[in-house]
Amino acid sequence: MVVKRYNCLANPLHLSALTGVTCLGTPVENRGQPCARSPSPDDLKSQKTRGTRSQLANYHESDSMKDALHVSKENYLKAILEAEAEGHAVISATLAHWLEVSPPAVTMALKRLKRDHLVEVGNDGIVRLTPIGREAAYRTALRHHLIERMLSEVFGMQWDEIHEEAERLEHAVSPAFEAKLREKLGEAGACPHGNAVLPESPVKRKLRGEVPLSEAAEGKTYTVISLHERDPKLLKFLHQMGVGPSGTLKVVKKNYDQTVSIELPTGASILGRPAAEAVWLRLNNRP
Repeated sequence: MVVKRYNCLANPLHLSALTGVTCLGTPVENRGQPCARSPSPDDLKSQKTRGTRSQLANYHESDSMKDALHVSKENYLKAILEAEAEGHAVISATLAHWLEVSPPAVTMALKRLKRDHLVEVGNDGIVRLTPIGREAAYRTALRHHLIERMLSEVFGMQWDEIHEEAERLEHAVSPAFEAKLREKLGEAGACPHGNAVLPESPVKRKLRGEVPLSEAAEGKTYTVISLHERDPKLLKFLHQMGVGPSGTLKVVKKNYDQTVSIELPTGASILGRPAAEAVWLRLNNRP
């Protein structure tokens, strides 16, 4: 049996910067042959640079995840607040439908919100905001409202375009900028879709003499008071059809298939039930 003796020709603690092989020593019979070299100063500098970049990438990825969780949390809280304001009993399925997410995603989000004492989920499955959660939700809804008004009143954007922009910007507004918007615009005004900061329940709206297009009387002429703004695609559709806040329309016929035939200043049109339910009207008493 031949016993190989090793002559340590390299620092055993160094990793080859090129091969990744640790040189623990060289057999005597292999002396003079090249082995994995020790890293040069340039190699060490390159490794350090790559390590720094990797750390920065991980930091920014972690920071982005935190931002995404913050945005998600605010979206859930605002959706719960708006649903409550409209008179809905909020359950997981409501949030999955409104936010267009999967039921498991809602379950995970509610666990986080409960952990942070922002919501409570009763034995009946109804999700309710805590006082802290309600305050946070209102602040997000207010920022959305103010940004929509700013985009319309200051920058002149069309009402069918501003909802999506406000959805993105509402999470990035600083308290100082929010205060400036409140000072300039106030909280009492309606947004370009005709809505206040928070929507109202159908019962309250009907007590004021307002009615959804889906329930409007045939042969009557109405003024459009407001539009549900939750669905940006619906807003664009209504804009293309010529239905918008402060406009007028005449209900020609309520059809068997639950569509509504209407007469607009631009011509006749037919709206399906989802669109008709999103348009709120007040009877026009002028001849």
